[in-house]
Amino acid sequence: MLMDDSLLMLKPFRLPNTDNRDQALPQETEAMALQVRHLRRKSRLRGLAERLLKEGPQPIEDATYLLNILTHPKGGKTKERQVAVWILGQAQLTPEQRSLCAVALMKSISMDLASTYTTRYCLRVSGILGLLAVTLILLGAFVFWIKGLPGDTDLFPIVLATICLLGAIAFFLASPIVLAGEVYRRPRFQSLVTALGNLRLPESLGILATAAVKSPSRETALAALRQVLPILPAGQYRLPFSEAVPSLCRLLGHKDEEVVLDMLGALEQIGDGQALRPVERLAETGRTAGIRAEARRILPVLQERAQQESAPKVLLRASQAAAPPPDTLLRPTAAGTMGPEQLLRAGQREEEP
Repeated sequence: MLMDDSLLMLKPFRLPNTDNRDQALPQETEAMALQVRHLRRKSRLRGLAERLLKEGPQPIEDATYLLNILTHPKGGKTKERQVAVWILGQAQLTPEQRSLCAVALMKSISMDLASTYTTRYCLRVSGILGLLAVTLILLGAFVFWIKGLPGDTDLFPIVLATICLLGAIAFFLASPIVLAGEVYRRPRFQSLVTALGNLRLPESLGILATAAVKSPSRETALAALRQVLPILPAGQYRLPFSEAVPSLCRLLGHKDEEVVLDMLGALEQIGDGQALRPVERLAETGRTAGIRAEARRILPVLQERAQQESAPKVLLRASQAAAPPPDTLLRPTAAGTMGPEQLLRAGQREEEP
């Protein structure tokens, strides 16, 4: 893939599982060739894949066809999306094509993340309503069992319990449909984040870091995120990378030591004052000696950046107002014009006895 000139002078960074990746390339090619055989013979997608398998990485004329397969909800089946992801990772895309693909993929990933948030919200609401309905019903049954049902019973608790129960039933009936849609979208979401990671563009860091923390397919998003980390420019710790710092800090609690070390390396490149506290805690309570040592190594860099961020907020105020020099002429605030001979001379303020 083509790389911009601004990404050539980068600080060395540890690539995730480099040796295993090199050994896995022939196996991935064989697996992809097997998947391509299951596509329709006259399919345009199969033609593109077979050409890349035979001739190796090369430019493609139109990437919009692949984007439609990946981004459209009904653009293609799982196998077709996997082949499209592989083609985007192998083809030599122009900078314009890479930018177009990145924008479309990030937009689709953001929409899927928003849908995931909605699903979780609906499930939480259904759980709260169900718990409230059950509580009110049990409380009403207990009161009825103790005191009976007098003639002047207040119907408000009964109506409230009925409304909550009906709402809970409606949400519980809708939850399987919502979960089924979530399961249906998950393979598509995995294809989207994998394709975005294969593009290896620094501007995709924020959305991939968010997906690695908040999406159901965290491991797939994390693998795509680790493909972007080696090309982060050194010292670019302000926008647009500052939005990804909170997600990178949350990934410092990952159980895999290699992942934590990669996140620390990324924070060394783009981390700002937001990462200072998490890295300080990691330097003291890291699970392994390697994590603690790496956290202590990058800590001075983050401390310096935090000081630079807080410096513009410090204002210095004079201890007393400076008096104007005696040869300064003052003009009254009243409107009108006056000659230079009518200007007033500033005098010293007399101290009160």
